[in-house]
Amino acid sequence: MKILYVEDELKANIPKIENLFKKFLSKQDLQQLRYLKAQRRKTKEQIKQIVQNSGKIDVAYTFPMALGLLRNYQVYDLFIIDRNLSDEEYDFEELTKNDSKFQEKHYDLFFEREGDYILSKLVSESIVVRDKVFFLTANSNDELKRTERIDSLLDFGQFSKANIIDKTDDVEIDRLKHLIENNEEIRIKKEFAFEIEILRTISERAVELFIEIIKRKEATDRSSVVENLLKLRKLNENLLIIVAKNYIKERGVFNDYDEVNIGSVIYWLKNNEKFRLDSNALIVSYLYCIKALGSEYGSHEKLEETVPTTSNTVNALFYALLDIIRWFSQLKN
Repeated sequence: MKILYVEDELKANIPKIENLFKKFLSKQDLQQLRYLKAQRRKTKEQIKQIVQNSGKIDVAYTFPMALGLLRNYQVYDLFIIDRNLSDEEYDFEELTKNDSKFQEKHYDLFFEREGDYILSKLVSESIVVRDKVFFLTANSNDELKRTERIDSLLDFGQFSKANIIDKTDDVEIDRLKHLIENNEEIRIKKEFAFEIEILRTISERAVELFIEIIKRKEATDRSSVVENLLKLRKLNENLLIIVAKNYIKERGVFNDYDEVNIGSVIYWLKNNEKFRLDSNALIVSYLYCIKALGSEYGSHEKLEETVPTTSNTVNALFYALLDIIRWFSQLKN
């Protein structure tokens, strides 16, 4: 779990920082923040280092610094962005160094609305900003009127007014704190940290598929059931492709185009003496069920109500997948 917090006025916002991130900071970090708050001489860098001690929050207090961190935007689950980052002048060359797409026209266009540029950048990277980005503003109603970009995102449901937080309002800050602490993706990554760590060795897309399944595995509509079966089948295949390439390496499991035959991999695991203890009958059965049901019913052509798969099917296969991931992790060790 990782949060990017972008705020240029760190020294004036120590109480808000303490309130927002209390759950993620140690007692020692909180004590250091309170000590700094009472000091006349304190720096933004000192505050940044204390907050980052948690390992769960990255802090940027300038626009260029924020753009530098956004080069690795994939690591963040939430973005808390102060919309106006013009507390200090920023150097154009430093901006272009951290973001090659930043042009001179952007300097004037987004001055005092730097958060809008960050939001646009995240949208361009296909981030679902409605779920992940929160704006901190001094006056949300007035600032909303200052850009067509925000209005457009609101009109098409890609962003929500609930994501725009008036940072001068303690009630609004408490609401943001609740949203942070109860964020679904953060909860999932904490609960399934082991499985996500293993899937990340395959690809970030595998992690995304896993999280998408969890978010929708209780959904009962036909479309969601089918989508989840497709994703389960894909994850199952991803794991078995790694197994085939790293451990089997026999021509029988590859076709003439060097592609893995998933069915052959499962058959090999079932019958090969070397893997018999590792890939026991339970795991082989799980692998086969996900492959068979995912192939048979994980198709957009299977949306008719007569198809017997339900959210119960999805849940059964999901928990089977958890055992498969654990088995897979033991093979890699």
